[in-house]
Amino acid sequence: MTNDHSSISPYLLRPLRSLDEVQRDLKKANAVTTQARTIHDRPVAALTARGERIVEDARTTKYTVPTREAGKAGFYYIGKAGALHAGRTVTESRPVAAALRARLLGEA
Repeated sequence: MTNDHSSISPYLLRPLRSLDEVQRDLKKANAVTTQARTIHDRPVAALTARGERIVEDARTTKYTVPTREAGKAGFYYIGKAGALHAGRTVTESRPVAAALRARLLGEA
């Protein structure tokens, strides 16, 4: 038997990470999981942070349907690519203005 490491993966031969590196990576992973990951998740997270709730028994599966603030009738409809619409039904819903969208997402 020889000491030739050519058959062993270089990944297995690399040195172990330090405790600081592990803690840094865990901190990064926790920060990513608390942030919205996709353009669809950003408006959903922003609306739920404002107190809106997701309608679980909505008639549509194409859109995520959060409630709308108490003063207005209807719902928000969030498409898979992050499109934000508002209205009483999916058919009657219209895109929200860019200024309102920016205000909801905290980009104003």
